[in-house]
Amino acid sequence: MRRHRRLLLPAATVVVTLFMGLLPAAARPASDRTPVDTADAGTCIRHIEGVDWFFDPCVAPDEPLPPDVLTGIEEDRQARCGPTGSPSVTPVPVVATATATPSAPSTVTAAPTVVPTSTGSASASPSGSAGPSASVPPNPCPVTPSPTTPTVSPSATVPPTTTAPPTTTAPPTTTAPPTTTAPPTTTAPPTTVPPTATVPPTATVPPSGSPSPPAGGCAASGTTAPTDSRLTEAEKDRLCPPNRTPTAPAVLVATGDSVTSAHIQVKNHHEPKKCAVNQNTKADQRGLPGNDMTSSYAGKYVTDLNRDVVEYYNFARTGMGTGDILGAPATYPDACENLWARAAAPIALAEAAVAKAKQDRRKAYFVTTGGINNTNWTQVAQGIAMCGMAELMRTEMVRYFIRNNLPFNAVIRWYDTTGRQIARDDVIKGGACQVVLQENVNAGNEREVTVDRLRFAVPAFDGPANYAKITADANAITTRMVRAGADKVVWMGYYDITPAKVALGAFAQTYVQNTKLPDPVKGALPNIPAVEVDLVAHQAWKTQVQTWTKDINNAIRASILPADPIVRFQPAPALTSDKIQKTLIGGCPHPNLTGHDDLAKALDAAIKA
Repeated sequence: MRRHRRLLLPAATVVVTLFMGLLPAAARPASDRTPVDTADAGTCIRHIEGVDWFFDPCVAPDEPLPPDVLTGIEEDRQARCGPTGSPSVTPVPVVATATATPSAPSTVTAAPTVVPTSTGSASASPSGSAGPSASVPPNPCPVTPSPTTPTVSPSATVPPTTTAPPTTTAPPTTTAPPTTTAPPTTTAPPTTVPPTATVPPTATVPPSGSPSPPAGGCAASGTTAPTDSRLTEAEKDRLCPPNRTPTAPAVLVATGDSVTSAHIQVKNHHEPKKCAVNQNTKADQRGLPGNDMTSSYAGKYVTDLNRDVVEYYNFARTGMGTGDILGAPATYPDACENLWARAAAPIALAEAAVAKAKQDRRKAYFVTTGGINNTNWTQVAQGIAMCGMAELMRTEMVRYFIRNNLPFNAVIRWYDTTGRQIARDDVIKGGACQVVLQENVNAGNEREVTVDRLRFAVPAFDGPANYAKITADANAITTRMVRAGADKVVWMGYYDITPAKVALGAFAQTYVQNTKLPDPVKGALPNIPAVEVDLVAHQAWKTQVQTWTKDINNAIRASILPADPIVRFQPAPALTSDKIQKTLIGGCPHPNLTGHDDLAKALDAAIKA
């Protein structure tokens, strides 16, 4: 019989246990620990076989359980029940103890590494709803007579599948899959260059030696009337710098993603799309959180480095991929849930603005970023950041338990996408980390039983599958801008984000307040120290991220002819940690204001090259 110890935890305990969402078993009523799989409505907590699972991102009851979760369930079942399902058998040896030092490796090698078979596979049914793989036996300790079953040791594998409970005891769920739909990026047009009939005739571009008309910016936009209907839409994303007396009037036109749009997050918020909550993400005169064209390196180039620019257009939006630059419809939502709300795609508006500049005998410069949002990098970055945070907090929990002589232990385990336990360094390739809170039970025969698990997913990076499209789209974008008459076309490369640091203390408080944790957790403010930690926590992870960054940049560079005098790939400057935002999730690893200053200088160098 499991013994619950009633603990009166002082406020300092909140520093560790409440932040992680790991409430000691004794602090919850026994009725909260049901043996079957249930879920708290509106939360990311599920009660499975007597263990509270907290999922980030959420795993709904109608979704199949991921393989690493099935593995964890089997690990807990064996630790609690033994291989025969009987609580009286010799328990599985403890996989980690509270005496572990913070510097000790977090990888647990003693636990079984075989994917469990008693709960089925984690594949989804064709309809997307949960199939038999999501079922969990209602009895936490199913008994299957097997007198020859050997005692499990730390190196033993999971018992044969004959010990699994009958799958008929848990019928498949019929709950409909979630009704949310993905952003309508599939409506983007093909990435091939459109017919040249849509591009203003090159005859309208005056010779480079033609005299420039008097300056006047937007109030006096040149010698020709704006006959292109796209210009009316383009003006919604236009700024006219005041007090300009240029010697050679120029126009800067930008498209791109969150780097060019300037996603500046000034306060933490856990839900990445909630960019307008408490004004935590900057907006400019257009009122679009996550898009501040004045703070962008493009805007800083106009303001600080080139006084000849009399018109500045910025059609970049946070979260845009190259396909969105080419074909975003009016209903396209950016990463901050702002609709594009324009009658033409970004590239079409950019063409119109460049063509008009050339009709007015002005220099026309075009700059863009793009490609990272063709991949799932945002989800990968969030996963490794949360696993790094969980690793640090696990260490703090262990220290607290030892210091206060509490009968609890915390370990962290790493799994690949098949549910197999792996080394920590390998999770960057896809998998999950789980913080496991254990309680020592049975004083006469000590063993540890899991009471909580906190899971963070790290999806496998899908960049290689998208590099060819990035190359094709980059070629289409740059080609269309050359045909529109741009004097210079600059594609800004991505910078190395591995120096980035995050302010863990500030984020921890926001995470607890805004994550759907139980009320006792949400009502407590953890006193996390104001410590900064690396966004990418380990050297193996840093090396992999640097490789991915190089590969994406190479995919862009491959679309540009090396000797092209107009089109240039501009390598990004090396941004140190003080030039990258430290807010999560949505800020870091975006550049901060000083980081945009450095990017503006790189753009200036590219245009002058």
